[in-house]
Amino acid sequence: MQNGSFSPVLWVRVGLAVLPGLFAIGTSSGLLRGGFGQIGLIAVCIALIIVGFMRERRVAVWSFAALGILIGTASLFALSLGPLLLLPVLAAIVALVVYQRRGVDVSGLVWVLLCLMIVIGVARPVVSPFFRDRDFYWNWWWDLAGDGAMLLVVAVGLPLARRSGLLAGLFVVAAGFNLWEGILGLTYGLWRTPWGIVMVAILALLLLVVSPIWVLRSRSRRGQAWGLLLPAFVALGSVVTINAIVRTDPAILDGIVNVSSMVPATPKPWIGVGVRGTENLVPLLIGKGMTAAQLFMGMVLAIVLYDWIERQDLAGE
Repeated sequence: MQNGSFSPVLWVRVGLAVLPGLFAIGTSSGLLRGGFGQIGLIAVCIALIIVGFMRERRVAVWSFAALGILIGTASLFALSLGPLLLLPVLAAIVALVVYQRRGVDVSGLVWVLLCLMIVIGVARPVVSPFFRDRDFYWNWWWDLAGDGAMLLVVAVGLPLARRSGLLAGLFVVAAGFNLWEGILGLTYGLWRTPWGIVMVAILALLLLVVSPIWVLRSRSRRGQAWGLLLPAFVALGSVVTINAIVRTDPAILDGIVNVSSMVPATPKPWIGVGVRGTENLVPLLIGKGMTAAQLFMGMVLAIVLYDWIERQDLAGE
């Protein structure tokens, strides 16, 4: 990756960029409860996108995260598509083949990352007989559907990358907040528990606050890449570790406070069963780690593609 010098975005605009993230933290922590929190988050994102477009006559860079949250929220309904989510995987392969045959230099790293995502996706049915937890018995297309959902988000962000390069990665990271927490179940088994709330808050803090500040204030392309990758890596690692430890420790599970006793309108927490005991810790770490690895590979793929697009456009000027 070639490095370059950039002017950091003004702090006022950075503050606008992290506003949805702060709102999401408030929603996940219970400060903004119920439907108002989610509806409010969507309203804030829409408002930021509209204001940015009115001021700059295009989607403003500082509203990329807001746009990503909206796309991520819409992706929560992608489960109903079932195997149709495999289409983005096939489309990505076909597109790369077409580009190569037309003489366009597509980085070999793109092929490597795409292959790794697919390999990890089909590996779970192979290793699932070694695990007793029902988390590991997924349909073979479910993991590939995760690849498809991630690739779909990356593809939607390509037009943004043509104008803004790696800054468009904020769109992918923000969409990942909903995608990783909602569709692909990294918080599975601890929904509506204090630990589940902590995991969602960690995702919101790192993906929607830390990453935008880092990327928008960065002065180099390499700094932007690190601002996208490192918070995502820490967020995924933290959520996987917390989920595995809490769900396999009987003492922690027995001591979890029922959220519904504190907030009457909140449904009772749902805790996954069949994972108690330290013997399940490593299998659970491996299973959730495989999902996290798929998602992280998709994030790396986005950075490689967006950097490639930016360099191609600069070379053509």
